[in-house]
Amino acid sequence: MNYHGKKSLTIMLACLGLVFASPVMAEEVAISSGILVERQITENGNSRAEWLAAETVVPGDTLKLVFDYQNQNNVALTNFVITCMVPPSVKAKAIDPDQLVSVDGGKTFDRLDRLTVAGPEGQPRAATLEDITNLRWIIPQIDIGAKGSIHYLGTVN
Repeated sequence: MNYHGKKSLTIMLACLGLVFASPVMAEEVAISSGILVERQITENGNSRAEWLAAETVVPGDTLKLVFDYQNQNNVALTNFVITCMVPPSVKAKAIDPDQLVSVDGGKTFDRLDRLTVAGPEGQPRAATLEDITNLRWIIPQIDIGAKGSIHYLGTVN
């Protein structure tokens, strides 16, 4: 991707491939996504971090990629799965130790500490945050009309 100093959010949003799996069709769960960028705000000599809607991002920016969902079905849903591709222009910055991830383009998922990738000379090495290609959440139950949100942090490459 060509940066030219700034990165287009349109390009990044197009890279946020989502896959849903559930006993019901995904259309019955409304999903929306957004990208927030962490900015340092200084007021009256005091500085604080704040999450703002990302209009432009540059390499090194910390992002919060957010996915909101709502059950629009007439029944509660169980074990609803949301799988998200990590855009090539972003690397995962922090995840929950129990987060399911893939380092092989979404073919297999497990906790990061259980995954390996090929090292520089073909030998297996422990997978790291930089190796994550996809994330997966399994939401145990979404009651009728219930809303929720999931997110992950990333850094713009």
